[in-house]
Amino acid sequence: MKKLIVICVTLLILALSACRSDDFESVPYAPAADGSFSLPMTGGGFSLRRTNQEAANFSMAYDTEVFVAEVQEEPPGGQVVWEDIAGQGQRHVIQNADVEMETEDFDDIVTALRLKAPATGGYIESEMLSNRDRRIFTIVLRIPAAEFDAVLRQVESLAYVRTTNQRAQDVTESFYDMVGNLELRRIEEERLLALIEDAENINEILALEARLSTTRLSIESYTAQLNNMAGQIRYSTIVVMLFDIATHEDTATPYTLGERVGGAFGDSLDGTVSAVQGIIVFFAGAMIPLALLAATAFGLYVLAKKFVGIAKKIKTIESTSV
Repeated sequence: MKKLIVICVTLLILALSACRSDDFESVPYAPAADGSFSLPMTGGGFSLRRTNQEAANFSMAYDTEVFVAEVQEEPPGGQVVWEDIAGQGQRHVIQNADVEMETEDFDDIVTALRLKAPATGGYIESEMLSNRDRRIFTIVLRIPAAEFDAVLRQVESLAYVRTTNQRAQDVTESFYDMVGNLELRRIEEERLLALIEDAENINEILALEARLSTTRLSIESYTAQLNNMAGQIRYSTIVVMLFDIATHEDTATPYTLGERVGGAFGDSLDGTVSAVQGIIVFFAGAMIPLALLAATAFGLYVLAKKFVGIAKKIKTIESTSV
């Protein structure tokens, strides 16, 4: 019994020591105000940030995926507003295309793709570079609608095309329906302003101002939707995904025998430590069930011992009586 108590106390001390160990400390992470976030690592950490320089440094250090920050340039002529394209009798079409290509001349094709949009009066909306197993470059080109077909053919001629998905959506009716709704809200705004100016009852004024606020929110919403639609109509979108299929030789220096032996020993040591920690964690989690089981076994042992003693006494009394 004393041995059982000693074992239980020893396991409890080991469990408490494991809980205090820094190796099991959980460090939460959350995005920062600038859009970056950090992930905790043993012996240090790293962060992913939406900047070209830090992304490049990260790729060099960890040989994994790197994201190039969004370009988010505005059209050369500034923000497109819906009044610029609201001509009578003019059809409004949104054109989009998705192209997947592959090439061995990856760097040259990337440079050529970056020049396509500015050369036709368009702009680059965003781009991204992935460099895990192989390089994949994705770029979003915004092209003036009149140059869409010509630029799409030029892009397809740069490399071998896997797939091309070209779409055109006529939004003329929905565009002018939204314009009509916007004009009605503007007329409603003018009438509400006139009623507020002539109103004398405070309750009436408050009700009119509440209605005016709702009307102005509708005006802002319609205007934003129309401007967004106008931008898609004026500048068509071409999304290009370029795959690098060039064969790269492995120039890494081979490990020496000493480095290989040291690495194997380190792996073995790490595995042993992990196994011991796993055993400690297991017993820490099973501490309460084991204690209950031990207490139950001890209770049964005491009861059994008492029953055996009683049985012996009964047997002794019976033999004496005889």
